[in-house]
Amino acid sequence: MFGSQWFAAPVSAVSVSSSAGEWEGGTGAFTFSGDDVARSSTNSAIRTVTALTGDFTFTMTYTDGDGATRFGVYDATEDSTFAGTGSDSGGMDSMTNSWVFDSGNEQYRYGGVNQAAENIAEGSVIKVTRTGSTIKFVDDGSDAYTFSQTFSGAVRVVFGGGGIALDFDDVTWIYNE
Repeated sequence: MFGSQWFAAPVSAVSVSSSAGEWEGGTGAFTFSGDDVARSSTNSAIRTVTALTGDFTFTMTYTDGDGATRFGVYDATEDSTFAGTGSDSGGMDSMTNSWVFDSGNEQYRYGGVNQAAENIAEGSVIKVTRTGSTIKFVDDGSDAYTFSQTFSGAVRVVFGGGGIALDFDDVTWIYNE
């Protein structure tokens, strides 16, 4: 009596621990050790090879990242704007749909435009999450900033920065296929 049209296909969750093979872009300036990601003072950025779909949680410990460190997500249809070298934001400031924390300016940015002032302390456990179409940053278990600009399409995660070193430890993510 009930055909397959009555049931949605189950969603499967994918859990990933960071490793060198999970990233592309300016990888030559980065060091990958276990699930830790570090970079010297080269002006460069990396992005996840896999675009994250559905709900996701991207988690890391923000160990070191003064100055122009930037991290966040962008609409994967804007891949051609991504810059692995020569851009401290990975090109996210030139994208229409990007949700970023910019440590140098201590602000959350959407499409390169300031949305809110905030500082994230080194040593904080940071999560970038999407539930439905709402993207937010969580700092040590507390909601730090929820973007009003919603998006439900595929995104890529970016780490980047200008002429300073950066270090993210215990980098993991989970997303729904």
